[in-house]
Amino acid sequence: MGTLKRSSFLGASAIAAVAATAACARSASEIGRVETAAEFDAKGFAAKVDRPADIRLVVDASTMFPPILGAIMNALNGYQFGFGIPANRIAIIAVMHGSANLMLYNDDMWTRYDLGATFGARDPNNNVIASNIFAPSETTFVATDNPEDPRGSYHKAFVGTLQQRGAIFCACNTALYEQAESIAASGKSGGKNAREVADDLRANLVPETLLVPSGVAAVGLLQYRHRYAYVTETNG
Repeated sequence: MGTLKRSSFLGASAIAAVAATAACARSASEIGRVETAAEFDAKGFAAKVDRPADIRLVVDASTMFPPILGAIMNALNGYQFGFGIPANRIAIIAVMHGSANLMLYNDDMWTRYDLGATFGARDPNNNVIASNIFAPSETTFVATDNPEDPRGSYHKAFVGTLQQRGAIFCACNTALYEQAESIAASGKSGGKNAREVADDLRANLVPETLLVPSGVAAVGLLQYRHRYAYVTETNG
């Protein structure tokens, strides 16, 4: 994922806390295949994404491609240390859809539904991934760490660490429901139907994840209505 090397750095600004809830949905258990306008908290979503910022960037992730987390980390480092933008004035939103959604389910979901095997998620050694290695439950960001230290907080590309630096992660309800259908069809749902699995997945997103009706639609909305610049990174 690379490291940030510079001869001098600007002092790191205090990180502003971002008020966020587990989802921008009014009641996750009421949502079906399609999250409607009545179910989606549009005002709450706007309040989170429209916070004051000197730079706004939406990261489009449609496949489970771990380097996308490194790209977010590098963007945060580049804006803060290279361009001198205060940390609390950097707004980055990662919109996960397609198989990228898998990176936002907690370990309970990875274990309960054997997500690694069900969706063919493998590590670089071709081993099936058994837990959410992209969002370990214990992650701590230390703002006073030296950005030159490759083992320090500024070089940890985990979902939780990036969230603590102000990044927001969105999960796609459309992809979530399609994945619930695949789980139910695989025989690994423990007798639950697709809607019940979907309810379970929504209730077990990584903390602070925002659920949006459609990842693709959210990317467009963030660009057009909320003035976010666009970036993506793929293995294609």
